[in-house]
Amino acid sequence: MKFIHTSDWHIGQDFYRYDREEEHRSFFHQLCAIVEREQPDALLVSGDIYHTAVPSAAAQKLYTDSMVAIHKACPSMSIIVTAGNHDSYSRLESADELWQLANVKVIGHAEKDENNESIEKKHIIPIQGKGGATIAYVIAIPHIRESQMGLFNTTQEIVRKKNKQDVPVIMMGHLTLCGADTKGHDEQSVGGMDYVEINTLGNYYDYFALGHIHHPQFIKGDEKARYSGSPIQVNFDEMYPHSVSVVEINRHGEKASVKEVTIQNDHRFLTIPSEPLPFEEAFKAFAETPVDPSSYVCLNVEVEEYVPSDAETRIEQLLQLKKCRFCKIKTTRKARKHSSAAQIIDSYEITDMEPAELANTYYQEVYGKELDKEMRTMIREITEGLRRKEREEA
Repeated sequence: MKFIHTSDWHIGQDFYRYDREEEHRSFFHQLCAIVEREQPDALLVSGDIYHTAVPSAAAQKLYTDSMVAIHKACPSMSIIVTAGNHDSYSRLESADELWQLANVKVIGHAEKDENNESIEKKHIIPIQGKGGATIAYVIAIPHIRESQMGLFNTTQEIVRKKNKQDVPVIMMGHLTLCGADTKGHDEQSVGGMDYVEINTLGNYYDYFALGHIHHPQFIKGDEKARYSGSPIQVNFDEMYPHSVSVVEINRHGEKASVKEVTIQNDHRFLTIPSEPLPFEEAFKAFAETPVDPSSYVCLNVEVEEYVPSDAETRIEQLLQLKKCRFCKIKTTRKARKHSSAAQIIDSYEITDMEPAELANTYYQEVYGKELDKEMRTMIREITEGLRRKEREEA
């Protein structure tokens, strides 16, 4: 059994006013080439297909065109897509029956019926080989609430009874597991739910195809659970290679063989300078650093109070000569007696901040300490509730 594991495409991301369609189109071109070369039995996409619950028409067309091209690259391959926390469950599932004509199965929401027959029909997908025999089972679980986590165990028990031939079992999920390296993620908004202990999710699987964390990795202490990571960089902090995973498993109980295939992106992410400096020094470093028009640039500034009032005007003037995709001024305040160095907000990045992060920054500014953990949790839960409502209504 060979399959490709990928996740967190974030199609339609509007990155500080810049459209990333060209980068996503390049990724899909590379993915098609990988599929054509590897000729896998399945492609598993573990959530966050889109960046928002209401993607643009252009983003939806790019997704549709790309999925058709991927199918044509290996028509016998099963494609299984699950929803992530950024996706609209109903939007992804709306054309499920049509997608099945291209051997694509879409699972947008979790089956609420406790009847095992309904759960099996929706979440357990047999993968058939060239002779028609079942060569693997995929347990496809989308992004779910903490109260629904029992679905992982329920589905595994169903498969355990069915798997008389000991074929590989692959489980899909979109969540944050304890022990995950969340480098590049905002700790206040990672997942919209608490970390989950992997030992509470059962163990009748040979590979756990995870989505949500963008850094490709196995979970520490568990060589079966893996995040494929995002195929393209989503923010300035994701300074590591991005890839998809090609996985092979011979039989149930045997260790999976995993090969990372790096996805190339010609658009560089540059934080200038690498360490925060006073505005004048940082501005000079930016002016002297060679950049190309496709590079995303973040100016890294240390301030006593705020950046100079003419900072944005001076940057705009410089950009008339120095063409690049300038994104934001990252501002770090020098340490005060009552607090450690704290980030402050400028007009470039306020719309990109999570509500909990914004509230914590304000609280640090006023009171010199971080917002209470329970209060941050409550803000995250309210935010996720509103987003969930948006996804369900989309």
